Order: sequence, then C-alpha cells, then structure tokens
Amino acid sequence: MIKQFAAKCYRTILIAYADYTESEWEALKEESNNFETPEDTENIEKGLTMVGVFGLMDPLREGIP
Repeated sequence: MIKQFAAKCYRTILIAYADYTESEWEALKEESNNFETPEDTENIEKGLTMVGVFGLMDPLREGIP
C-alpha cells in the first residue's frame, strides 16, 4: 500500500499506538534519557499497534520543480 501511495506522490502517514500506565511511561522515560535523542525513542517504537495508513495528496505548486 505504501508503494502505491508513493507512486502517486502521496505523503504517507502511519498511525500507531501503545498502551502504557502512567508509572510504566515514567519508568520508560527515565530508562531512556527522557527521550532526548532519536535513539532514546527506540524503546517506545517497539510493539506498536497499527491503526491505519493514510495517503495525503500534496500537489506540486507552480514554480516548484
């Protein structure tokens, strides 16, 4: 599906989530350097549940190659 969107020059957005209790979230933040760098966010990007993929039309503007 993503390749089909890309072939039509759509901007592709994936929506996903994970359920955490407040205490689980706080512990994860503490263990992950308060998510200071992209590498620190890797723990929260594992095990997500995908909700959907969306393709947004972004037509070319005049004068933009």
